[in-house]
Amino acid sequence: MFCASDQGPAKYLAELIAHFTGVSYYVAGKVSRKVFEGTKALPFVSHVEKYIKLVVTGTSLGSAEESLDKQFVVWAKANSIPVISIIEHWSWYRKRFEVDNGKLLLPDYILVNDIIALKDAMAEGLPASMLYAIGNPYLEQLCANQLEHNADEIILKQYSLPADKRLLFFISEALRDTFNAVTDDYMGYDEFDVLCSIMSQLKENEHLVIKLHPEESVFKYDIFRGKSVSVLRDCPIKELSAIAYKIIGMASMLLLELSVFRKDIISYRPNATRAFIGERLELTVPAKDAFELRYLLDSNIYAKQNFSEYFQGSKERIINFILSIQK
Repeated sequence: MFCASDQGPAKYLAELIAHFTGVSYYVAGKVSRKVFEGTKALPFVSHVEKYIKLVVTGTSLGSAEESLDKQFVVWAKANSIPVISIIEHWSWYRKRFEVDNGKLLLPDYILVNDIIALKDAMAEGLPASMLYAIGNPYLEQLCANQLEHNADEIILKQYSLPADKRLLFFISEALRDTFNAVTDDYMGYDEFDVLCSIMSQLKENEHLVIKLHPEESVFKYDIFRGKSVSVLRDCPIKELSAIAYKIIGMASMLLLELSVFRKDIISYRPNATRAFIGERLELTVPAKDAFELRYLLDSNIYAKQNFSEYFQGSKERIINFILSIQK
């Protein structure tokens, strides 16, 4: 049984499930179900089949009542069924497993992207015996793709974007509601702080496109919409990368995905209190204030690294790991 509440883990699991066609099922939330449906590999079920022998889940924040992933960890534990959980990002390792009063609801095995993620997860208090650093099949798949670097007029018309202006894309995340200034997890900024700072730097020949996170409301940024600002819900990663003049984000996984195709991705995190893996791996170009941001927007400054073959072999390793547990 494959389960994911959020889109990120669903994209990770979607790269694996074709191997298990005919013998497995999936459950999903509203956002993640679209990802699984795109594979057409496994049937969707709204309940647990009694003969399931292994559960593989994503990791999402929230209580056991709020998180579909946690619900299936609880079910697997109650039925003595092995359960694997995957962390597809480099953040909030412990928090993903926290329930009431900071207690942990842990699976039997936790898969992380690399040795950096493994060490960080251990530093946050997750048991070393549960952690396995064996890759990320979605990022492996992205690295194998090629990108045509042409801003197609058809794409611009499709999204009603101007062809006569430089398009700056802002990759949004829902931070204020969860990681606000009154919590211990405050990052030093939120999406509105960053957005307002970006808008203060807009020039006459620039148009800002806010790319929503899949779980954000289409009405979230209505107050900002206007002649120089558009809001998009969906825009495939290749199209976004092709039509953007510059791409600005905070600490989103999408920045890492985009860094596969471009080396000028800007991670703008004013007053940041936490590290970002994109900067640690030198995959993104950091900006700490509006002055640095404007400089990067006007310059050709590139990140020093890219993923390239970093995740090669991930899919095969993870499938073999699942099969070894299934036995």
